[in-house]
Amino acid sequence: MKLVFFDDYRLGVLRDDGVVDVSAAITNLHYHTAQELLTQVIERWDIYQDAIASAADSGTARPVDQVRLRPPVPRPGQLVCLAGNYIEPDHPKKDTFNAFLKSPTSVMATGDTVELPETDATVFHFEPEFALVMGKRASKLQPEDALDPIVG
Repeated sequence: MKLVFFDDYRLGVLRDDGVVDVSAAITNLHYHTAQELLTQVIERWDIYQDAIASAADSGTARPVDQVRLRPPVPRPGQLVCLAGNYIEPDHPKKDTFNAFLKSPTSVMATGDTVELPETDATVFHFEPEFALVMGKRASKLQPEDALDPIVG
């Protein structure tokens, strides 16, 4: 099941035929922002999963080109990035851990435009190619348990 935010940050599920509004399945949650809503759904997934799945299965989908998809995680707490794919395999520092943080305000919606500031800079690194959304805290996991805390 693929959760999405769409239009005015309504919670939806992406199906093959479009987006289904599933916000009726979570009406008893109290939140102020879409990020708070997402956090509560993730934290209480065991409680809401069946209701969301049922709403998605029985709801009418709107074609994706008729909704505005929003950022899937509107304001994440941390964006930890790794520049590993930019280092050539034969580079002398290929074993160097090259991580950096990105601002949570850098997350954008599908189709939005990156606006670059007026500056003398000639290089902008703007795209993460892969992201994980952590659903629960984890530390020192065994390899076979590595995917357990990932929610998306």
